Amino acid sequence: MQHAHEWLLALKKGTKYEFELRARRLGSPLCGIVTILDSTGKEVTRGESTDPLTDPSITFSPSADGVFRVKVAERFRNRGGPEFAYRLKVREASNASSFRLAIPTEIVNVPRGGTTKLKASIDRGTVTGAVELSATGLPPGVTMAKATIADRQNAADLTFTAEASAKILPTSVTITAQAKDSSATSELFVTATVPTPFKFGGEYTMSNSPRGQPYSRSYKLERNGFDGPITISLADKQVRHLQGASGSPLVVPPGQTEFTYSAQLPAWIETGRTCRVTLMAVGKVKDADGTEHSVAFTSGEQNHQMIVVPEPGRLGIDCDRSSVRVEPGKTLRVPVRVSRAKGLSGVVKVELVFPAHWQGVTAKAIEVPANQDTGNLEVTFDSTKLGPFNGPATIQATLGPMIAETRLEFVPTQR
Repeated sequence: MQHAHEWLLALKKGTKYEFELRARRLGSPLCGIVTILDSTGKEVTRGESTDPLTDPSITFSPSADGVFRVKVAERFRNRGGPEFAYRLKVREASNASSFRLAIPTEIVNVPRGGTTKLKASIDRGTVTGAVELSATGLPPGVTMAKATIADRQNAADLTFTAEASAKILPTSVTITAQAKDSSATSELFVTATVPTPFKFGGEYTMSNSPRGQPYSRSYKLERNGFDGPITISLADKQVRHLQGASGSPLVVPPGQTEFTYSAQLPAWIETGRTCRVTLMAVGKVKDADGTEHSVAFTSGEQNHQMIVVPEPGRLGIDCDRSSVRVEPGKTLRVPVRVSRAKGLSGVVKVELVFPAHWQGVTAKAIEVPANQDTGNLEVTFDSTKLGPFNGPATIQATLGPMIAETRLEFVPTQR
């Protein structure tokens, strides 16, 4: 199933419109496709980027007045969710020269007493000569150095500087690219930030670990005068897809300079494929006026990552069937078999896990004793309200921190 959003727009004949998707530049994992369809549902144009790190933009001029559908979709099926956020900017093309200014982000954080640089680029169209870059509406205590894109060049660095006492005030700022006879603008939020005093680190390490159980790594914490609690968790932005790895927040108490973080490897993670987990540390520092600000440290450098190569799990679960037929008002017995690695013993809990929106199905968890490896799940179906069974359920086995899983399809009875 491909996730998509649609909007209706009234567009005018002969007017040139620009459709600009903003996702990757905002840190979203969305690989977006923008499609425009006419009132009959016929596709008239589309845009998608061949570079996975950039966002598509298209220009469209209708041949007649009308209401058009604009669709934004994820390029790869079965990818989607709240984290796949984006913005779609629709505007009339500014001028015939197509002179445009592009900024790679919409948010700029400038540390107090420090600088932040980002690259601005232009699409010259027919514009020649030097292009001056300037900023208006900067927050108090923040400045931007004068920047010039030389003739025959298409980019230059923007350098923002914040005073040591700059106020923490996110502000909408307009960046203007001024050529001899043309101009283009772009907007972004700029704010001064409180520098993060602490950081964590350690030596580079890569280990093997069975899937379906936690993988842990120890770190040293450099506090640099900060003596408050620090919360360690999975970073908001990862260097790679986590392949289902998860972890709960860990609070490092005041004064403690070492910690060990554990990430749970899912039972289905691909063995032999390196998993890289990026962490972040968050704490609260007080401003001169007593105001508290949350600050964070994160790093994608390999010495800071949890790097693990998953191996086969030590616990296994199998079912003698891959699907069962839904029979209203009846109870089915589903035989299961657990397997324990050499040296592993204990009672194994087995349960059926299914989506919360499913109706009319229940199954009590069972326990397979330490001296046994088989059991039966009893699945009961209601006589009326059932489903929708629009995906597989999971048979999950747990023994301490170890998890094993297998899938079970539910096939509705044909009526």
